[in-house]
Amino acid sequence: MSLIRLHKRLSAIESGRLIPASELDWQDDITDALQPEEWPEGVLSEMEASVILVLSQLRAAAGVPFFPSPVPEAHVRGDGPGQHSTQGGERLSRATDFYVHWNNAAHVLEIARRHPAVGGLGIYDSLMLRGTPGDYCMFHIDTRPERVPWVGHGREPIEYVLQANEPARYHRLIADMLEAHA
Repeated sequence: MSLIRLHKRLSAIESGRLIPASELDWQDDITDALQPEEWPEGVLSEMEASVILVLSQLRAAAGVPFFPSPVPEAHVRGDGPGQHSTQGGERLSRATDFYVHWNNAAHVLEIARRHPAVGGLGIYDSLMLRGTPGDYCMFHIDTRPERVPWVGHGREPIEYVLQANEPARYHRLIADMLEAHA
């Protein structure tokens, strides 16, 4: 990104204007390994650019394929308290969900843990991209200001285990899921 574009983007953020991901210059701002067509139609206009910029940085650092979820609600939800929520159009979503091959999951998890702009970081073992549930590892990232890591374990219902509440179980679940797919 050029210094002029970066200055304009920072000025917009400092003035309180949130920039939708649909306004990104995908050719200059985002790694070639991600394309806007990979997201469900219409969601990028309701997502903060910052979460896509972070995802692009993660993808470039990981050097492995990322597959944005084809489900619109994996990126934008109209209501609710979560980071995907637009709160009825009052804000932009600051979250995205994506899949990776299991053999890359530990590497992607470590890169996401180290990124300073990743606030929420969830790893899921039984959701479905294609094939059968659990064939791919799903990640959630968001740009909330505080760090909140969790595991989404199982399916229907998903059991959520937050690192802050159950650190030993959180780490054990991650170890088990990575070992099961090694």
